Amino acid sequence: MRDGKRGTCPEAMKKTAAQLLNRNVATLISNVMKMFSRPCGLMLANETLVQAMKEGSYDAVLTFAMPGDDADSCGCIVGHLLRRPLVSLHAIPFITAPWGAPQFGSGLSDADLERLGGRAKNAFNYFLTRFLKGVTTTLGVRALADARRALGLPKGPASRGGGCAPMLQARWPAWHVEAPRPVGPPQVLIGPVAPRAARPTLEPPSAGSFVASATHGVVVVSFGSVPLFGSCLTGHDYIELTQAFADLAPVKVLWLLKRKSLPADVAFDELPFGNNTLPQEWVDNNDLLGHPNVKLFVTHGGMHSQYEAVFHGKVNLDRLKALGMGEVLTTPSYAAAAARIGAAARLQAELRPPLEMAVQEIEMAMVHRDYGRWRPYSIIADPAVRGPDEL
Repeated sequence: MRDGKRGTCPEAMKKTAAQLLNRNVATLISNVMKMFSRPCGLMLANETLVQAMKEGSYDAVLTFAMPGDDADSCGCIVGHLLRRPLVSLHAIPFITAPWGAPQFGSGLSDADLERLGGRAKNAFNYFLTRFLKGVTTTLGVRALADARRALGLPKGPASRGGGCAPMLQARWPAWHVEAPRPVGPPQVLIGPVAPRAARPTLEPPSAGSFVASATHGVVVVSFGSVPLFGSCLTGHDYIELTQAFADLAPVKVLWLLKRKSLPADVAFDELPFGNNTLPQEWVDNNDLLGHPNVKLFVTHGGMHSQYEAVFHGKVNLDRLKALGMGEVLTTPSYAAAAARIGAAARLQAELRPPLEMAVQEIEMAMVHRDYGRWRPYSIIADPAVRGPDEL
């Protein structure tokens, strides 16, 4: 229901966007990049540490970096400094998608793209994500320029030996959720990484006894570990949600609700929790979603939340609707679809554990240095680290 009192997430986002525009988005992003690059500059200014790294015997640099050959990172600087190839980890979803797939942040499904309005919104997000990626890449390069200059290291296109193209990209997503898309030869999906089997005991004990006694099932509600997403809601929204959850009785609701995430216009004690609702600051998601009494997961749609819901075969009220997971607790087909996808995710985790996949891919990349068409700076510039077939 909508009325004059209720705020919406898009409205909150528009207000935030307007504030950012007034403050100059480029300057804001640049300041954020400089903040993140400062520890790197301090580390590389330590001559003792830098000398120790140079004297060490390393075969590669394992780093976390933003996607893209042109994106700079502290790990890339260290790789150039040591003249060693990069192996990068990407613990984020795919930011860009092919033209015909739902774009990151659009909230669209394949069915939405059959309508003109859906295609228009998807096209806007297609260009927006690429524009923002270009802006953050450029500003990130500038933020690390001083550190490179101090060490006498170049930064330029990979074709001239100055790029940050990794020898291997190990990405955390999995095809259970991601839309089909082409990936480069050095890109491998080792996910989902966050899910694991549930432990037999659910902590804290109050949550354990609450879930165990739910003979009619439990709905889990969580808007993420960061208060940002919950801030899209107003106090009125929280009151309406609380009342709606109370109406689900005899189904129980376990709400992972942080008091600090509540907006200023409502206090925790003012929320009309029903007898069927238990608010908790934190409960481990895997232990909770793996409990057989949990039937439904209401979430903000974070990457870890989605994959944990998939792994444990729980119906997820966010964008997994496109994979057969729906909105209605009592519709058997949704639970059946969730169970089917969950079985596939658990089988993959059993046969190809993410850690073992990462180790195997890294070992294979180290043996076969020219892992694909991307040629890391170290391989181009330093004959000492080339494979025998490249000499």
